Amino acid sequence: MAQRIDIATTFLEDPAEDPAVLPEVWERVQTAHLKVEEFANEAPLYASADASKWSADIRDAVQDVANKTKAFDGASRTLTKKQIDLIERLSEKLVEAANPLAMEARRHLGIR
Repeated sequence: MAQRIDIATTFLEDPAEDPAVLPEVWERVQTAHLKVEEFANEAPLYASADASKWSADIRDAVQDVANKTKAFDGASRTLTKKQIDLIERLSEKLVEAANPLAMEARRHLGIR
């Protein structure tokens, strides 16, 4: 999702990009948002308690930004600087969260 957010915000901030492509780019972010929801909802079935909690925290952070910005609905519209900042900080948080989840998954699978 972080990568899709980065691509979408680049499209927003680069005047050379074709604005007609913007809805498609944000639709990809929305698809990733739905996958995060699915991942977090299934985590209690497969993951450790820690990983399940981390997944829920990520889901909640994504939903919070989605609610505050309304950007993840695939609509092409102008976002404020504050909304873009929230979205970009979310991307950074997602990148930071990836490694602990990957390490937990390795432990879960017995990979050292």
